[in-house]
Amino acid sequence: MKTTSIFNHVIGPVMRGPSSSHTAGAFHIGAMARSLLGAAPTRAVIAFDPAGSYARCYREQGADLAFATGLMGWAITDERFPRALEAAAESGLAVEFAVRQLDDAAHPNAVDIRLSSAEGRDLCARAHSVGGGAVEFVRLADWPVHLVGDAYEIAVEVERPAEAQALDLLSQDGAVMGRPESRLRAGVSLVCVRRRQRLPQESRRRLEALDGVRQVWACEPVCFVQTGEPTFASATEMVRLAGERGTSLGQVAMEYESALLGLSQDDVRAEVMRRFDIMRQAVHRGLEQGLPRMQLLEPSAGRIYEAEAAGRLAVGGLHTRAAARALAAMHVNSGMGVVCAAPTGGSAGVLPAVLVTLAEEKGLDRDAAALALMAAGAVGVVVGNRATFAAEVAGCQVEIGGRRRQRLPLCRPRPGRLCQPRSSR
Repeated sequence: MKTTSIFNHVIGPVMRGPSSSHTAGAFHIGAMARSLLGAAPTRAVIAFDPAGSYARCYREQGADLAFATGLMGWAITDERFPRALEAAAESGLAVEFAVRQLDDAAHPNAVDIRLSSAEGRDLCARAHSVGGGAVEFVRLADWPVHLVGDAYEIAVEVERPAEAQALDLLSQDGAVMGRPESRLRAGVSLVCVRRRQRLPQESRRRLEALDGVRQVWACEPVCFVQTGEPTFASATEMVRLAGERGTSLGQVAMEYESALLGLSQDDVRAEVMRRFDIMRQAVHRGLEQGLPRMQLLEPSAGRIYEAEAAGRLAVGGLHTRAAARALAAMHVNSGMGVVCAAPTGGSAGVLPAVLVTLAEEKGLDRDAAALALMAAGAVGVVVGNRATFAAEVAGCQVEIGGRRRQRLPLCRPRPGRLCQPRSSR
């Protein structure tokens, strides 16, 4: 069964807007592709199917910049992000985007990526952006795979007689998680393992030198490594745990994430507060004047907030100010600013609006804010395990926790509307 991490998929990732699927997802695909190549790429060809969502909005939603940022090894929060394509060219990386028919493009966010390096390394892969910044690599060379970026993932193409030796080198230090996967074709196997930590350099050297090993791909994680087991998987289990322990859903969620990621609860609390601070910064920035203009709208959160304070609105009060704060965070998201997906870029305003309003107007302290965020994350775990956050798959309502009706057809992808265009292209 799918296991959802709160930090990896619900209250996160920390990203640049406007889209977790198209901006954060593209960044993660680029970063993982660079890692799989095993070198700095000098050429990248990134292809989208004409019926998919990337083909329609990869420029408007910053996917082109995000791919380049990931391929160069930058952080998505790097202030150089708006000129990533120019920086790539200056560094010797040629990036080409193509819209063409992809074979068996079963996902609306399918991407084919081809990389080459100055050392003569090549990579050919298929990836999907599956919502909330999460991605999956489903093809490596001509092998089916499932790499998701929440572990140190290694794939080895090896002739069958050497498979056992390769597996021994991959697992002899005890860091392998779960059961290795093996696929056999014409006397050649693809062995895939997930590890808690990077394969030691000496083991990697011996693996590559092993007679019968044809290719080794190693992918660094792009999010927290899931080293443990979840403490609940359903709403029933979550509520039962809280009742048995006489504690809150927020505390149950703290324990869940601590067990899943192998972090102390103090570390979990510190991380959730880091994300709360990013949310609060986005709200404050979005209420300022002089924000970048969006594609169809002028930023209005600050004017609404000021009008409410001056009594010029027909309906004012706490809820109106919270709504203005939600809009403020979304202004930052739409302008390619830094936000925290909750769980997506399209829903990056609601939790910040509620928590910042409670903190600044009702005295909610930091510990209480952390528990409130984790309680929301616990609900998101249930949605993430049993449904999807990807608007391209189930409609925009799923980004904020809406329920997809059974037999609802896939939505046709549409380009985002509230994006800041870049006049340089």
